[in-house]
Amino acid sequence: MAYNSLEEKLETRAKAVLDADATFAGYSIVVSKGEDDDELALPRCLVICNSGEESIPGLGNYKCELTVRLVESVDDTPIATHQTRVAVMRDLFMDDGIASTLSDATEAVHVFAVISTAIEKGVEGRAWYSEVSLELLAAASTIA
Repeated sequence: MAYNSLEEKLETRAKAVLDADATFAGYSIVVSKGEDDDELALPRCLVICNSGEESIPGLGNYKCELTVRLVESVDDTPIATHQTRVAVMRDLFMDDGIASTLSDATEAVHVFAVISTAIEKGVEGRAWYSEVSLELLAAASTIA
């Protein structure tokens, strides 16, 4: 199994969820491991899976944190519009079926469960931002 690519596989699957929703058409949707998103164009969605820890040594199942971050210009996006898009993003990633949505045989990734969910929002400089972070139990495999 390709354990070293589990983070990238989860990022790719999360990007596919955003790509499939018309709300985010025209957004810069970036899969990024460790990239500073301050240099990216607005509006943008940044997908980052920046950690993984094997839950039981030797099994190949990892607890991973997957974060989806929506960033929009305060000057170009009214707060009500931003809040509507945040609601869509949260609905997508806080859905009860998100574990199976993120699982994919083609990508060889299986998400067993969402362990916890965290949300955050605020303003950075001249940009609104909102994040959804999921702690996942996942494996780089084609388990059905």
